[in-house]
Amino acid sequence: MIKILVKYLLVVAAVFQPVMPIIYVILVFILFDLLTALYAKVIKKREKLQSNKLRKTIEKFVYYTLAILLAHLFDVYLINIFLTKAVAGFIAATELLSIYENITLITGTDIAKKLLGQIKIYFKDFTVKSKKKRKTKKQKL
Repeated sequence: MIKILVKYLLVVAAVFQPVMPIIYVILVFILFDLLTALYAKVIKKREKLQSNKLRKTIEKFVYYTLAILLAHLFDVYLINIFLTKAVAGFIAATELLSIYENITLITGTDIAKKLLGQIKIYFKDFTVKSKKKRKTKKQKL
């Protein structure tokens, strides 16, 4: 009986082995989200650490893993439409947004606004310089 169970577990492990790196990456995102949330709320805001919030993080990892595994089964055995990477990308983007919000709480600086401001300045300078170059080329002709 144990030999049969071990064989089935090995088959399941072989089926899901290709998706394990994706699950590890998602785990890293979740851990960074947890660490930044703990720092933002416990250290910066002086809130109490609550075990139910930590439990939610574990539940989130379990459900995210299930979603990735099911998407992998869909891709491998039904229609290969890269659903696994799409699901993992959506999960990573969700966690990244949460990490960004935590960093904004920690630093008091909205990084996205500053970055967009710098991009606008760069492109404004770029367009002004390119217009000047076009004018000088026209004048030379």
